Amino acid sequence: MEFSGVEILTLILTNTAFLAVLGWFAKSIMQHVLSRDIEKFKLELKAESDRNMESYKHSFEVERTRLQISFSEIFSDQAKIIMELYKRILELEGYLNGCLDIQTQRQEFQSKLGELKEFYHLKRILIPEKLDAYVYEAVNQGFVVWGESCNEDRSDISEKSFREVKEQCLREIRLLLSVNIQN
Repeated sequence: MEFSGVEILTLILTNTAFLAVLGWFAKSIMQHVLSRDIEKFKLELKAESDRNMESYKHSFEVERTRLQISFSEIFSDQAKIIMELYKRILELEGYLNGCLDIQTQRQEFQSKLGELKEFYHLKRILIPEKLDAYVYEAVNQGFVVWGESCNEDRSDISEKSFREVKEQCLREIRLLLSVNIQN
């Protein structure tokens, strides 16, 4: 059997059209299967991501709470130390009201000054830098006052300087403890 040119052309076109439809159909099925698998993969990935995110959030919250508790203790200790420092400085100032003329009062002043210095050096790590400088100056000025009283060469200038640095300490403590509200 011999085929004419038209029949051959028809056969080729029919086969080509059939293969094109078959190819398009296969492509559509593959796209459908792949898109369904991709959507499934996206959902699984999102679910895993959400689980990990919740786990990280929980871990972060636990760590944040732990640090808050730890720092709240540090801040509480710091506030107690600051209050004690001020109490000791105030106690020294009480001796400046004319009592340093008596030998026993000078010795008590020296003793209290030594206690302040020791307390200050032991707790210095928890004292903010600016207050640290003021307390350091108060201790030094206390030694100046004490030295002058031992030489019976008391001057109002050194006592005034001590009171001024005490007031600087007070201002800084109020700022640190948030009791000094500035307008």
